[in-house]
Amino acid sequence: MKIDRIYVIWHREEYRKEIEKRLIGIDKPITYVGPEPDSRDPNFPKWLYDNGYKCTENWKTVKDGEEIDKAFGSFWARDIRSGEIACTISHIEAWKEAKKDKSECALFLEQDAIVSKDNGEFKDVFPKIEAYMAGMNHMDWDMLYAGMCGNPIVEDTDFFWLQKTIWSYCLHSYILTSRGIDIVLDSDIEQNLVPVDEYVPALYSPEDNNKIHPNLKYLHGRLKAYNITRNEKGHSLIQQSNGHLKLVGIEEYPDGVSDTEHSPLYVPHESKEYGYPELIVIDDFVKDEKLLHDIDNDEEFWKLGFNWWDGWWQSPTVSNRHKLIEYIYKDNCPFPIHQEDGGPGHGHGFEHWVGITSDESPFTKLVFGEEWALNPHQDKDEDYWASHPQGKNRGDHPDSFRTPLLGTVYYTEAPEEGGEIQIWDEKDFHSITPDTPYEIIKAKRNRLIIFDASKIHAVRKIKKGKRKAIAINLWEPRPVTEMIE
Repeated sequence: MKIDRIYVIWHREEYRKEIEKRLIGIDKPITYVGPEPDSRDPNFPKWLYDNGYKCTENWKTVKDGEEIDKAFGSFWARDIRSGEIACTISHIEAWKEAKKDKSECALFLEQDAIVSKDNGEFKDVFPKIEAYMAGMNHMDWDMLYAGMCGNPIVEDTDFFWLQKTIWSYCLHSYILTSRGIDIVLDSDIEQNLVPVDEYVPALYSPEDNNKIHPNLKYLHGRLKAYNITRNEKGHSLIQQSNGHLKLVGIEEYPDGVSDTEHSPLYVPHESKEYGYPELIVIDDFVKDEKLLHDIDNDEEFWKLGFNWWDGWWQSPTVSNRHKLIEYIYKDNCPFPIHQEDGGPGHGHGFEHWVGITSDESPFTKLVFGEEWALNPHQDKDEDYWASHPQGKNRGDHPDSFRTPLLGTVYYTEAPEEGGEIQIWDEKDFHSITPDTPYEIIKAKRNRLIIFDASKIHAVRKIKKGKRKAIAINLWEPRPVTEMIE
Protein backbone atom coordinates (compact mmCIF):
# COMPACT_ATOMS: atom_id res chain seq x y z
CA MET A 1 0.00 0.00 0.00
CA LYS A 2 1.26 3.48 -0.92
CA ILE A 3 0.18 7.03 -0.24
CA ASP A 4 -1.99 8.05 -3.18
CA ARG A 5 -2.88 11.62 -2.17
CA ILE A 6 -1.70 14.38 0.18
CA TYR A 7 -3.97 16.91 1.92
CA VAL A 8 -2.42 20.01 3.45
CA ILE A 9 -4.46 21.85 6.09
CA TRP A 10 -3.60 25.54 6.20
CA HIS A 11 -4.95 28.79 7.66
CA ARG A 12 -2.30 31.40 6.84
CA GLU A 13 -0.92 32.23 3.41
CA GLU A 14 2.62 32.53 4.80
CA TYR A 15 2.49 28.92 6.00
CA ARG A 16 1.02 27.62 2.77
CA LYS A 17 3.81 29.19 0.73
CA GLU A 18 6.41 27.61 3.01
CA ILE A 19 4.99 24.10 2.88
CA GLU A 20 4.48 24.37 -0.89
CA LYS A 21 8.24 24.91 -1.18
CA ARG A 22 8.98 21.98 1.12
CA LEU A 23 6.79 19.64 -0.93
CA ILE A 24 8.53 20.39 -4.24
CA GLY A 25 9.58 17.15 -5.88
CA ILE A 26 6.77 15.04 -4.40
CA ASP A 27 5.08 13.08 -7.18
CA LYS A 28 1.65 12.86 -5.52
CA PRO A 29 -1.58 14.82 -6.04
CA ILE A 30 -1.69 17.54 -3.36
CA THR A 31 -4.88 19.27 -2.20
CA TYR A 32 -4.65 22.38 -0.03
CA VAL A 33 -7.58 22.70 2.39
CA GLY A 34 -8.05 26.22 3.76
CA PRO A 35 -8.05 28.97 4.79
CA GLU A 36 -11.70 28.84 5.91
CA PRO A 37 -13.00 28.89 8.51
CA ASP A 38 -11.32 31.95 10.00
CA SER A 39 -11.42 31.74 13.77
CA ARG A 40 -10.18 35.35 13.97
CA ASP A 41 -13.41 36.58 12.39
CA PRO A 42 -15.73 38.04 15.09
CA ASN A 43 -18.61 36.31 13.27
CA PHE A 44 -16.97 32.88 13.55
CA PRO A 45 -19.50 31.61 16.17
CA LYS A 46 -22.37 32.62 13.86
CA TRP A 47 -20.60 30.94 10.93
CA LEU A 48 -20.56 27.73 12.95
CA TYR A 49 -24.25 28.08 13.78
CA ASP A 50 -25.25 28.88 10.19
CA ASN A 51 -23.31 25.88 8.87
CA GLY A 52 -24.84 23.40 11.29
CA TYR A 53 -21.83 22.78 13.53
CA LYS A 54 -22.18 22.31 17.27
CA CYS A 55 -19.45 22.44 19.91
CA THR A 56 -19.29 20.08 22.84
CA GLU A 57 -20.65 21.32 26.15
CA ASN A 58 -18.99 21.23 29.58
CA TRP A 59 -15.45 20.91 28.26
CA LYS A 60 -13.73 22.56 31.20
CA THR A 61 -13.16 19.90 33.89
CA VAL A 62 -11.16 21.98 36.38
CA LYS A 63 -13.02 24.37 38.61
CA ASP A 64 -11.52 27.77 39.29
CA GLY A 65 -8.96 27.51 42.07
CA GLU A 66 -8.24 23.78 41.62
CA GLU A 67 -4.79 22.50 40.78
CA ILE A 68 -4.27 22.26 37.03
CA ASP A 69 -2.42 18.95 37.30
CA LYS A 70 -5.72 17.27 38.16
CA ALA A 71 -6.57 17.58 34.47
CA PHE A 72 -4.61 17.03 31.30
CA GLY A 73 -2.23 20.00 31.42
CA SER A 74 -4.00 23.29 30.97
CA PHE A 75 -6.19 22.19 28.05
CA TRP A 76 -9.03 20.97 30.23
CA ALA A 77 -8.66 23.83 32.69
CA ARG A 78 -10.15 26.31 30.23
CA ASP A 79 -12.87 26.42 27.63
CA ILE A 80 -12.13 25.50 24.02
CA ARG A 81 -10.53 28.13 21.81
CA SER A 82 -11.97 29.24 18.49
CA GLY A 83 -8.75 28.35 16.69
CA GLU A 84 -8.99 24.77 17.94
CA ILE A 85 -12.50 24.48 16.54
CA ALA A 86 -11.43 25.96 13.19
CA CYS A 87 -8.54 23.50 13.01
CA THR A 88 -10.89 20.59 13.67
CA ILE A 89 -13.25 21.69 10.90
CA SER A 90 -10.32 21.93 8.49
CA HIS A 91 -9.36 18.35 9.26
CA ILE A 92 -12.98 17.29 8.69
CA GLU A 93 -13.00 19.08 5.33
CA ALA A 94 -9.74 17.36 4.39
CA TRP A 95 -11.26 13.95 5.25
CA LYS A 96 -14.27 14.79 3.09
CA GLU A 97 -12.00 15.72 0.19
CA ALA A 98 -10.18 12.41 0.55
CA LYS A 99 -13.50 10.55 0.60
CA LYS A 100 -14.66 12.41 -2.51
CA ASP A 101 -11.36 11.59 -4.23
CA LYS A 102 -11.78 7.90 -3.31
CA SER A 103 -8.35 7.89 -1.71
CA GLU A 104 -7.20 4.48 -0.54
CA CYS A 105 -4.35 5.84 1.57
CA ALA A 106 -4.11 9.58 2.28
CA LEU A 107 -1.44 11.59 4.07
CA PHE A 108 -2.70 14.60 6.02
CA LEU A 109 -0.26 17.39 6.87
CA GLU A 110 -0.86 20.52 8.91
CA GLN A 111 0.62 23.78 7.65
CA ASP A 112 3.60 23.70 10.05
CA ALA A 113 4.74 20.14 9.32
CA ILE A 114 8.49 19.89 8.65
CA VAL A 115 11.11 17.18 8.23
CA SER A 116 13.77 17.06 10.92
CA LYS A 117 17.30 17.94 9.81
CA ASP A 118 18.60 14.43 10.39
CA ASN A 119 15.96 13.04 7.99
CA GLY A 120 16.53 15.40 5.05
CA GLU A 121 13.54 16.75 3.15
CA PHE A 122 10.02 15.56 2.39
CA LYS A 123 11.17 13.94 -0.85
CA ASP A 124 13.69 11.96 1.22
CA VAL A 125 11.27 10.65 3.85
CA PHE A 126 8.46 9.57 1.52
CA PRO A 127 10.30 6.47 0.27
CA LYS A 128 11.02 5.52 3.90
CA ILE A 129 7.36 5.93 4.91
CA GLU A 130 6.14 3.85 1.98
CA ALA A 131 8.75 1.16 2.68
CA TYR A 132 7.40 0.89 6.22
CA MET A 133 3.84 0.79 4.88
CA ALA A 134 4.79 -2.07 2.57
CA GLY A 135 5.84 -4.00 5.67
CA MET A 136 2.32 -3.51 7.07
CA ASN A 137 0.53 -5.11 4.13
CA HIS A 138 -0.33 -8.16 6.21
CA MET A 139 -1.63 -6.03 9.09
CA ASP A 140 -5.09 -4.67 9.90
CA TRP A 141 -4.75 -0.93 10.43
CA ASP A 142 -6.63 2.35 9.84
CA MET A 143 -4.21 5.07 10.92
CA LEU A 144 -0.45 5.56 10.88
CA TYR A 145 1.31 8.49 12.54
CA ALA A 146 4.21 9.68 10.38
CA GLY A 147 5.03 12.23 13.05
CA MET A 148 4.50 12.61 16.79
CA CYS A 149 5.36 15.13 19.46
CA GLY A 150 5.33 15.33 23.23
CA ASN A 151 5.13 12.13 25.24
CA PRO A 152 2.88 9.66 23.45
CA ILE A 153 1.89 6.32 24.94
CA VAL A 154 2.96 3.46 22.65
CA GLU A 155 3.54 -0.29 22.63
CA ASP A 156 6.31 -2.00 20.70
CA THR A 157 5.50 -4.46 17.94
CA ASP A 158 7.56 -7.20 16.28
CA PHE A 159 9.05 -4.50 14.05
CA PHE A 160 11.56 -2.05 15.51
CA TRP A 161 10.25 0.71 13.22
CA LEU A 162 6.57 0.29 14.16
CA GLN A 163 4.65 0.80 17.39
CA LYS A 164 1.03 0.47 18.35
CA THR A 165 -0.29 3.87 19.37
CA ILE A 166 -2.18 3.95 22.65
CA TRP A 167 -2.39 7.73 22.80
CA SER A 168 -0.79 10.71 21.05
CA TYR A 169 -1.77 14.35 21.02
CA CYS A 170 -0.41 15.83 17.78
CA LEU A 171 -2.00 15.50 14.33
CA HIS A 172 0.48 17.41 12.19
CA SER A 173 1.25 14.33 10.09
CA TYR A 174 -0.83 11.15 9.82
CA ILE A 175 -2.08 8.64 7.26
CA LEU A 176 -5.60 7.23 7.00
CA THR A 177 -6.69 4.26 4.94
CA SER A 178 -10.04 4.41 3.14
CA ARG A 179 -11.58 2.56 6.08
CA GLY A 180 -10.00 5.01 8.49
CA ILE A 181 -11.48 7.91 6.51
CA ASP A 182 -14.92 6.29 6.73
CA ILE A 183 -14.56 5.82 10.48
CA VAL A 184 -13.64 9.42 11.25
CA LEU A 185 -16.40 10.74 8.96
CA ASP A 186 -19.03 8.39 10.40
CA SER A 187 -18.42 9.83 13.88
CA ASP A 188 -20.38 12.61 15.57
CA ILE A 189 -17.52 15.11 15.43
CA GLU A 190 -19.45 17.81 13.54
CA GLN A 191 -22.07 17.89 16.29
CA ASN A 192 -19.53 17.43 19.07
CA LEU A 193 -16.69 19.75 18.07
CA VAL A 194 -13.59 19.56 20.25
CA PRO A 195 -9.88 19.95 19.43
CA VAL A 196 -9.16 17.35 16.77
CA ASP A 197 -6.03 16.36 18.75
CA GLU A 198 -8.40 15.26 21.51
CA TYR A 199 -11.08 13.62 19.36
CA VAL A 200 -9.04 11.34 17.08
CA PRO A 201 -7.05 9.64 19.91
CA ALA A 202 -10.35 8.91 21.63
CA LEU A 203 -11.28 6.77 18.61
CA TYR A 204 -8.47 4.27 19.29
CA SER A 205 -7.35 4.76 22.89
CA PRO A 206 -8.66 2.43 25.65
CA GLU A 207 -11.70 3.69 27.50
CA ASP A 208 -9.84 3.78 30.83
CA ASN A 209 -7.05 6.01 29.52
CA ASN A 210 -7.01 9.13 31.71
CA LYS A 211 -5.55 11.11 28.83
CA ILE A 212 -8.95 10.97 27.11
CA HIS A 213 -11.41 13.70 28.04
CA PRO A 214 -14.43 12.35 29.97
CA ASN A 215 -16.76 13.65 27.21
CA LEU A 216 -15.02 11.44 24.63
CA LYS A 217 -14.51 8.10 26.34
CA TYR A 218 -17.52 6.58 24.56
CA LEU A 219 -15.58 6.70 21.25
CA HIS A 220 -12.99 4.06 22.18
CA GLY A 221 -12.17 1.04 20.04
CA ARG A 222 -13.14 2.34 16.60
CA LEU A 223 -9.75 2.99 14.96
CA LYS A 224 -6.68 0.77 14.76
CA ALA A 225 -3.73 3.16 15.08
CA TYR A 226 0.04 2.74 14.76
CA ASN A 227 3.03 5.05 14.53
CA ILE A 228 6.46 4.99 12.95
CA THR A 229 9.01 4.70 15.77
CA ARG A 230 10.94 7.87 16.54
CA ASN A 231 14.73 7.74 16.27
CA GLU A 232 17.20 7.67 19.16
CA LYS A 233 17.06 11.49 19.35
CA GLY A 234 13.30 11.34 19.79
CA HIS A 235 12.69 12.76 16.30
CA SER A 236 9.84 11.62 14.06
CA LEU A 237 10.25 11.48 10.32
CA ILE A 238 7.88 14.45 10.09
CA GLN A 239 7.84 16.95 12.93
CA GLN A 240 5.86 19.99 13.97
CA SER A 241 7.77 23.26 13.75
CA ASN A 242 8.66 24.81 17.10
CA GLY A 243 8.61 28.56 16.79
CA HIS A 244 11.01 29.27 13.94
CA LEU A 245 8.30 28.82 11.32
CA LYS A 246 5.61 30.53 13.34
CA LEU A 247 4.78 34.15 12.65
CA VAL A 248 7.10 36.39 14.66
CA GLY A 249 7.43 40.08 15.31
CA ILE A 250 4.38 40.48 17.56
CA GLU A 251 5.31 41.95 20.91
CA GLU A 252 2.90 39.81 22.95
CA TYR A 253 4.20 36.57 21.40
CA PRO A 254 7.94 36.88 20.70
CA ASP A 255 8.24 33.14 20.02
CA GLY A 256 5.56 33.21 17.33
CA VAL A 257 1.77 33.10 17.04
CA SER A 258 -0.22 29.89 17.25
CA ASP A 259 -3.56 29.87 15.41
CA THR A 260 -4.96 27.69 18.18
CA GLU A 261 -3.32 28.63 21.48
CA HIS A 262 -3.43 32.38 20.80
CA SER A 263 -6.98 32.44 19.50
CA PRO A 264 -9.87 33.68 21.67
CA LEU A 265 -11.92 31.38 23.85
CA TYR A 266 -14.98 30.18 21.99
CA VAL A 267 -18.26 31.85 22.97
CA PRO A 268 -21.34 30.17 21.41
CA HIS A 269 -23.52 32.18 19.06
CA GLU A 270 -26.76 33.13 20.77
CA SER A 271 -29.33 32.59 18.06
CA LYS A 272 -32.42 34.72 18.28
CA GLU A 273 -35.37 32.53 17.52
CA TYR A 274 -38.60 34.32 16.76
CA GLY A 275 -42.10 32.99 16.37
CA TYR A 276 -45.06 34.28 14.40
CA PRO A 277 -46.77 37.34 15.87
CA GLU A 278 -50.24 37.28 17.42
CA LEU A 279 -51.33 40.55 15.80
CA ILE A 280 -49.74 43.35 13.79
CA VAL A 281 -51.56 46.31 12.23
CA ILE A 282 -49.69 48.73 9.93
CA ASP A 283 -51.21 51.69 8.07
CA ASP A 284 -49.91 53.08 4.76
CA PHE A 285 -47.99 49.85 4.35
CA VAL A 286 -47.25 49.77 0.62
CA LYS A 287 -45.00 52.68 -0.36
CA ASP A 288 -44.65 51.59 -4.00
CA GLU A 289 -47.14 53.81 -5.88
CA LYS A 290 -46.85 51.76 -9.06
CA LEU A 291 -47.72 48.57 -7.22
CA LEU A 292 -50.74 50.28 -5.65
CA HIS A 293 -51.88 51.50 -9.05
CA ASP A 294 -51.39 48.09 -10.67
CA ILE A 295 -53.35 46.32 -7.93
CA ASP A 296 -56.27 48.75 -8.25
CA ASN A 297 -56.47 48.32 -12.03
CA ASP A 298 -55.67 44.63 -12.45
CA GLU A 299 -58.78 42.59 -13.26
CA GLU A 300 -56.86 39.35 -12.76
CA PHE A 301 -55.94 40.43 -9.25
CA TRP A 302 -59.62 40.70 -8.30
CA LYS A 303 -60.85 37.41 -9.74
CA LEU A 304 -62.59 35.28 -7.12
CA GLY A 305 -61.37 31.84 -6.10
CA PHE A 306 -58.73 30.34 -3.86
CA ASN A 307 -55.22 30.37 -5.26
CA TRP A 308 -51.83 28.92 -4.32
CA TRP A 309 -48.26 30.17 -4.83
CA ASP A 310 -45.13 28.24 -3.84
CA GLY A 311 -43.30 31.48 -3.04
CA TRP A 312 -40.45 33.39 -4.67
CA TRP A 313 -37.85 30.88 -3.49
CA GLN A 314 -39.53 28.09 -5.47
CA SER A 315 -41.57 29.75 -8.25
CA PRO A 316 -41.32 32.83 -10.47
CA THR A 317 -43.12 36.05 -9.53
CA VAL A 318 -45.59 36.42 -12.38
CA SER A 319 -48.63 38.33 -11.06
CA ASN A 320 -49.41 41.41 -9.02
CA ARG A 321 -50.63 39.13 -6.22
CA HIS A 322 -47.20 37.50 -6.19
CA LYS A 323 -45.57 40.93 -6.16
CA LEU A 324 -47.68 42.00 -3.18
CA ILE A 325 -46.90 38.81 -1.25
CA GLU A 326 -43.21 39.29 -1.99
CA TYR A 327 -43.44 42.95 -0.97
CA ILE A 328 -44.96 41.95 2.38
CA TYR A 329 -43.09 38.81 3.34
CA LYS A 330 -39.76 39.06 1.54
CA ASP A 331 -38.85 42.73 1.34
CA ASN A 332 -40.84 44.52 4.07
CA CYS A 333 -41.89 41.93 6.62
CA PRO A 334 -42.60 43.78 9.89
CA PHE A 335 -41.18 40.96 12.02
CA PRO A 336 -38.16 38.63 11.67
CA ILE A 337 -39.44 35.87 9.35
CA HIS A 338 -36.40 34.78 7.33
CA GLN A 339 -34.77 31.73 8.92
CA GLU A 340 -31.30 33.15 8.35
CA ASP A 341 -32.34 35.97 10.72
CA GLY A 342 -33.65 33.55 13.33
CA GLY A 343 -37.23 33.78 12.06
CA PRO A 344 -39.67 30.88 11.75
CA GLY A 345 -39.62 30.85 7.94
CA HIS A 346 -42.21 31.14 5.18
CA GLY A 347 -43.59 27.62 5.36
CA HIS A 348 -44.41 25.74 2.17
CA GLY A 349 -46.09 28.64 0.39
CA PHE A 350 -49.06 31.01 0.28
CA GLU A 351 -52.81 30.56 -0.10
CA HIS A 352 -54.42 33.78 -1.38
CA TRP A 353 -57.89 34.99 -2.32
CA VAL A 354 -59.81 38.24 -2.58
CA GLY A 355 -63.07 39.45 -1.10
CA ILE A 356 -65.31 42.25 -2.38
CA THR A 357 -68.35 43.10 -0.26
CA SER A 358 -70.52 46.20 0.14
CA ASP A 359 -73.60 47.54 1.83
CA GLU A 360 -75.56 45.92 -0.98
CA SER A 361 -74.17 42.46 -0.26
CA PRO A 362 -76.51 40.17 1.66
CA PHE A 363 -75.37 39.72 5.23
CA THR A 364 -75.12 36.25 6.71
CA LYS A 365 -77.27 34.77 9.43
CA LEU A 366 -77.25 36.12 12.94
CA VAL A 367 -74.40 34.63 15.04
CA PHE A 368 -73.48 35.67 18.59
CA GLY A 369 -76.18 38.33 18.39
CA GLU A 370 -74.53 40.15 15.46
CA GLU A 371 -74.94 40.44 11.69
CA TRP A 372 -71.85 39.48 9.72
CA ALA A 373 -70.53 40.01 6.23
CA LEU A 374 -68.45 36.88 6.91
CA ASN A 375 -69.47 34.50 9.64
CA PRO A 376 -67.21 33.69 12.61
CA HIS A 377 -64.78 30.92 11.60
CA GLN A 378 -61.16 29.90 11.66
CA ASP A 379 -59.10 29.39 8.52
CA LYS A 380 -58.37 25.72 7.98
CA ASP A 381 -57.67 23.08 5.36
CA GLU A 382 -61.30 22.63 4.39
CA ASP A 383 -60.94 19.39 2.40
CA TYR A 384 -58.82 17.79 5.11
CA TRP A 385 -61.44 18.73 7.70
CA ALA A 386 -64.30 17.48 5.51
CA SER A 387 -62.66 14.10 4.84
CA HIS A 388 -61.41 13.47 8.37
CA PRO A 389 -63.38 10.68 10.13
CA GLN A 390 -63.91 12.97 13.13
CA GLY A 391 -64.12 16.21 11.15
CA LYS A 392 -66.98 18.15 9.56
CA ASN A 393 -70.37 17.15 11.04
CA ARG A 394 -68.61 14.24 12.80
CA GLY A 395 -67.52 15.81 16.04
CA ASP A 396 -64.99 18.47 14.94
CA HIS A 397 -62.16 16.69 16.75
CA PRO A 398 -59.07 18.94 17.15
CA ASP A 399 -57.06 16.48 15.02
CA SER A 400 -59.33 17.26 12.07
CA PHE A 401 -58.20 20.88 11.96
CA ARG A 402 -55.13 21.93 10.03
CA THR A 403 -54.67 25.67 10.25
CA PRO A 404 -52.25 28.10 8.61
CA LEU A 405 -49.05 29.34 10.20
CA LEU A 406 -50.18 32.92 9.81
CA GLY A 407 -53.00 34.98 8.30
CA THR A 408 -52.90 38.29 6.44
CA VAL A 409 -55.49 40.83 5.33
CA TYR A 410 -54.58 43.78 3.11
CA TYR A 411 -57.19 46.45 2.23
CA THR A 412 -57.29 48.47 -0.97
CA GLU A 413 -60.72 49.97 -0.31
CA ALA A 414 -62.62 50.43 2.95
CA PRO A 415 -66.29 51.14 3.74
CA GLU A 416 -67.30 54.29 5.53
CA GLU A 417 -69.12 52.26 8.16
CA GLY A 418 -68.89 48.62 9.19
CA GLY A 419 -66.73 45.89 7.70
CA GLU A 420 -64.47 45.61 10.73
CA ILE A 421 -62.61 42.36 11.36
CA GLN A 422 -63.24 40.86 14.77
CA ILE A 423 -60.71 38.38 16.17
CA TRP A 424 -61.50 36.35 19.28
CA ASP A 425 -58.79 35.10 21.60
CA GLU A 426 -60.04 31.55 21.10
CA LYS A 427 -59.43 28.75 18.59
CA ASP A 428 -62.46 26.59 19.40
CA PHE A 429 -65.69 27.95 17.91
CA HIS A 430 -67.79 26.04 20.44
CA SER A 431 -65.94 27.67 23.34
CA ILE A 432 -66.85 31.25 22.39
CA THR A 433 -68.86 33.00 25.11
CA PRO A 434 -69.94 36.63 25.61
CA ASP A 435 -66.94 36.96 27.92
CA THR A 436 -64.34 35.74 25.40
CA PRO A 437 -61.86 38.60 24.74
CA TYR A 438 -61.62 39.92 21.18
CA GLU A 439 -60.07 42.63 19.03
CA ILE A 440 -61.98 44.79 16.53
CA ILE A 441 -59.93 46.34 13.73
CA LYS A 442 -61.38 48.76 11.20
CA ALA A 443 -60.89 48.34 7.49
CA LYS A 444 -58.72 51.09 5.97
CA ARG A 445 -57.13 51.53 2.55
CA ASN A 446 -53.48 50.39 2.49
CA ARG A 447 -53.81 48.84 5.95
CA LEU A 448 -52.05 45.55 6.58
CA ILE A 449 -53.20 43.15 9.28
CA ILE A 450 -51.12 40.10 10.20
CA PHE A 451 -52.74 37.77 12.72
CA ASP A 452 -53.16 34.21 13.91
CA ALA A 453 -55.77 32.92 11.46
CA SER A 454 -56.33 29.78 13.53
CA LYS A 455 -58.21 32.01 15.97
CA ILE A 456 -61.94 32.53 15.42
CA HIS A 457 -62.49 35.69 13.36
CA ALA A 458 -65.26 37.33 11.32
CA VAL A 459 -66.11 40.42 9.25
CA ARG A 460 -68.89 42.64 10.56
CA LYS A 461 -71.80 43.73 8.39
CA ILE A 462 -70.99 46.59 6.00
CA LYS A 463 -73.41 49.43 6.63
CA LYS A 464 -72.10 51.96 4.11
CA GLY A 465 -69.56 51.66 1.28
CA LYS A 466 -67.42 48.86 -0.14
CA ARG A 467 -64.69 46.63 1.28
CA LYS A 468 -61.99 45.26 -1.05
CA ALA A 469 -59.28 43.11 0.45
CA ILE A 470 -56.91 40.25 -0.24
CA ALA A 471 -56.33 37.50 2.29
CA ILE A 472 -52.99 35.63 2.39
CA ASN A 473 -52.23 32.59 4.52
CA LEU A 474 -48.83 31.01 5.11
CA TRP A 475 -49.02 27.22 5.22
CA GLU A 476 -46.85 24.31 6.31
CA PRO A 477 -47.57 21.75 4.97
CA ARG A 478 -49.50 22.73 1.85
CA PRO A 479 -53.25 22.17 2.29
CA VAL A 480 -54.88 19.26 0.50
CA THR A 481 -57.71 21.59 -0.51
CA GLU A 482 -57.57 22.09 -4.27
CA MET A 483 -56.55 25.60 -5.32
CA ILE A 484 -55.73 27.49 -8.51
CA GLU A 485 -52.02 27.80 -9.27
